[in-house]
Amino acid sequence: ERSLHTCTLQTIEGCRVVYLYGGRNKGGTALDDLHILDLEANFWSSPKAKNDKPAGRFGHCGVSHGENLYYFGGQSKGQATFAFEAEPPSFPSILGGDKRRGKKGADTECCDELHAYHSPSMEWKELSFEGDAPTPRYKMGACLVPERQGQARLMVFGGCDDDDQPLNDLYSLDLTSTTWSMPT
Repeated sequence: ERSLHTCTLQTIEGCRVVYLYGGRNKGGTALDDLHILDLEANFWSSPKAKNDKPAGRFGHCGVSHGENLYYFGGQSKGQATFAFEAEPPSFPSILGGDKRRGKKGADTECCDELHAYHSPSMEWKELSFEGDAPTPRYKMGACLVPERQGQARLMVFGGCDDDDQPLNDLYSLDLTSTTWSMPT
């Protein structure tokens, strides 16, 4: 069982497969697993990555282009927010923690990481990028916009920041040059 995962369709040599990645289990733990559903054979498998995989995440977005799956943002485990202030808060956090007093509010934090999974080699790679990148976020909308000569753009809209505040912005990532921009 999981929620806030991605299911990304990829066609490989005429065969359609769905990649189910990450999500959050009933206990709220960020998952880092990858499962494949072969739609032609109606068969599930769980590939073993040949290198280090990203930390678990949920609320991220994913798109497929060529032989790669691209994943951006989400809530990722292994990070915590600590922001100390002298004044105590006037009300307790809904999550049971208190960021302003230095107590850990949750075991996850919004991220702005961009990862690629190369399906033929089963290898993960964290991608560096240039330009005006989106702020860390989760629960955003995303889509792939194909362009000429095999190029494509990942479009990311909105989402929420670490404080669950809604974001109302649009970003475009050129998957060829890994450059972010804000369309006008």
